[in-house]
Amino acid sequence: MFGAFFQLSCKKTLEEKYSSPNSGESQLYSRNPDANCDLSTTICEDCQYQEAIDDDTVYSPTILGSPYNNPYSIANMTAAYNYIYTSSIPQIATTHYYVRFKPTSVAQLNVLDSLDFELYDYPLNVNVIQDGDYWPDAYTGLGEGEYPWLYSVVEKAFIPPSGIQTEILESLHIPDDNIVLEDEAFYITGNSVCDSSSYPALREERKEFYRLAPIDPCDFGALDGCSGGGGTGGGGGNPSLKPKGNINFKTYSINTSGRLGASGPLKFTRVIGKRFFKIDKTYTDINGNFQFAKSFPKKVTIVVKFRTSSTYGKHSVREEFSSFGVWKAMFPLKKNIGTFKGNNLQNLKYEFERGTTSIKRKTRFWIAGVSLNTTLETNSFLAENNMLTLPSDLRIYLNAITNQENLASFDLLRRSSAPLLNQHRYWLEEIWSYGTPSVAGAAALLIAFSSAGILTVPLALLAIHTFPQYPDIKLNYRTSDVNSITASKISIAVAQQLGIAYLDKVAQTSPPDGIDIGDYVLSLRSCLRFFTYNDYLPFGDNIPNSFYDYKPGVVAVWQSFSQHLGHTIADRIYGSGASDFQLQGKQWVSDISNSSSKKYLEEFDPQVGVPNDYFSWIPVGIINDLMDNTPDLPPSSVIDNVSGFTYYEIQTALFDQPGSIIDFRNSLKTIKPSQALEIDALFASYGY
Repeated sequence: MFGAFFQLSCKKTLEEKYSSPNSGESQLYSRNPDANCDLSTTICEDCQYQEAIDDDTVYSPTILGSPYNNPYSIANMTAAYNYIYTSSIPQIATTHYYVRFKPTSVAQLNVLDSLDFELYDYPLNVNVIQDGDYWPDAYTGLGEGEYPWLYSVVEKAFIPPSGIQTEILESLHIPDDNIVLEDEAFYITGNSVCDSSSYPALREERKEFYRLAPIDPCDFGALDGCSGGGGTGGGGGNPSLKPKGNINFKTYSINTSGRLGASGPLKFTRVIGKRFFKIDKTYTDINGNFQFAKSFPKKVTIVVKFRTSSTYGKHSVREEFSSFGVWKAMFPLKKNIGTFKGNNLQNLKYEFERGTTSIKRKTRFWIAGVSLNTTLETNSFLAENNMLTLPSDLRIYLNAITNQENLASFDLLRRSSAPLLNQHRYWLEEIWSYGTPSVAGAAALLIAFSSAGILTVPLALLAIHTFPQYPDIKLNYRTSDVNSITASKISIAVAQQLGIAYLDKVAQTSPPDGIDIGDYVLSLRSCLRFFTYNDYLPFGDNIPNSFYDYKPGVVAVWQSFSQHLGHTIADRIYGSGASDFQLQGKQWVSDISNSSSKKYLEEFDPQVGVPNDYFSWIPVGIINDLMDNTPDLPPSSVIDNVSGFTYYEIQTALFDQPGSIIDFRNSLKTIKPSQALEIDALFASYGY
């Protein structure tokens, strides 16, 4: 679903008397000099096209036209200023630079990503006929491992990143909020979207108004060397031309009276506005609303960039790219929601939803939105319970569709992984510098690429060299039944992997030489040798194998917490609106009182065996049993007379870096020694 909700804004006749305090002249005008041109009906120029390309599985090319006469050039802005303000300044001040970068390595791509610029693989001084995913000409003649020139606009105070080839292509003057000046610059360069019959009259009225009420060029930074800034004066802006709107995502909940309902807000996520060289950036708020600070002259392209602000962890969702545009794998995923034109750029709304298949681009964007929201909710949950929050800059990668098996239904448990390669970037730096990773790094690489059938370190190294990325989480989602993918199931899958990221942070905060991410990933690597997804992959069979570094005790501790977290977050976000799912050979269905995830945690049965559950040795329900004060629910085999543990106390036990469920049990007994016997009985009923 897409579209702008239009508020019709008819031009008002404002009878205002303007007088010059110096000349004593006065004149009656029928228009406000800040009034807009006649574009009373706001339209989206390319929403149909944007939705059409999202209803495909492949990337679309960007098609460029001829160069345009740049309204933001110093020469054109100077001419516009001197005409509309009846002035004669020699040259307007530079506020921005049009630049391009030539990165030569993955490390340099990562530096550019950290600067949070908006980068394009096509020059910005040409008309864009079709805004696609890559500009084919940028990749013509590139050598192996070579990246194209990347174009951007930076502020005047910008300092080029060390070691990256940078070229300043043009000086620019880009006002933040001066529609009067921009209207004139666009008019004299032939870029105006104003009604050609109405603007010339308005233009002359504005010119006469400012002749009678002169503007000091220093008041808004039109000249270098004087105080003032940003180009906000000299006519000011118009609030209706500061784009604002709302971004949501569909939940596909059967019970829309759940906590989130039929749709949820895309929270604290980057939104970009662009027209020619003018770019503004903001974030959505807790309700998915966004508001730009800069005004745009009656036309703006809105892009959602799947990254949160640094305040909320700077987490992002990214996608593997192949062939053209491979450099984009190192940057957050973006979705162009449309180019809007009109006098009123308010109340622009967009809702992410699934496509008709799981591999449609539309589906991938929707999954990105749900995943980012899940990350934010997980971090809030941890903070509210006085636990360590997630590490910053978590990078969730949507696995390439060619690297995923086409399953009959969405797998929320087995297929996704948490190699944490960005969090442990030194593993990858060893590769870039020496070509040989550490043992733990090699294991993480294999986990990251195992879904693609890559089961050897050399092939994994080739893959990550070919498709540069620092995946912390790899999310698999491909299925022939797109209806089996719902927001709550995506949240379960993502939050489970976030649980691994949390435990890694706990291990790093704990005393050295204990159990850490290396022990966990090495155990999962060993499972790749012996098992398939038809049996014990990815967690193994609970039989220790020291020769292959398989430690099922570590897997049991880390997965029991992570799976608990996944279902707890789904319950937190969706409540009774959480979708049904199948685990342990049973269909778990939400009702008015409890979510499907809450039921699963309450009623997890460690006695269920193969083929209904290959991993019942992972005590997924045990953290819930340690904490709750409710009467025992089925299964009757679980003896739960323990109560009152808090998440903070669970974390305290995890700080001991337990290498087995028995170690975890013993740590809990030191926290609540008065319940030692009850703790022993509970763990024994889980088989420990």
